[in-house]
Amino acid sequence: MAVFQTVTYVACFIGIAVAVLDTLYPNEKFQKQIKMLFSLVFILSIAAPLIKGDIEFTDTAGSVSVNSDSYAEVTDNANNLFIKSIENNISMRISTVLNQNKIICKNIKTSINISDNNSISINEIRLTLEDSGQYKSAAEIINTEVGGDITVNLEE
Repeated sequence: MAVFQTVTYVACFIGIAVAVLDTLYPNEKFQKQIKMLFSLVFILSIAAPLIKGDIEFTDTAGSVSVNSDSYAEVTDNANNLFIKSIENNISMRISTVLNQNKIICKNIKTSINISDNNSISINEIRLTLEDSGQYKSAAEIINTEVGGDITVNLEE
């Protein structure tokens, strides 16, 4: 790494020196020769560390590996986060519908399943109602809203 820093510093210095000396030569008679000389100095200053063997190029492709356990863990975490997000969205929608029907819900927990063909099915909905006497009405509203026969459990 230090060699690359040295090469960079030398290249910058030589570039500045070439620009300054380019403005100082007296006439255009030797312009091509001076530019060629400056170019040679510039190239040699960069190539010198390569010629000395100070820079080694190693094969980094062999050192890169993928840990399949880490990949599986990240994938599982992403899937779990996705499922939790869907469950929360369904719970919020049901809460809104129940509130519109004047059924006060303290807590809603939704459990879903995502099949291999990526279809979402609701396994169960758990409700904590302010008035447990409204359970049947809440269950009917939920089943109408989601369009199926969903297990709705009342929690105290």
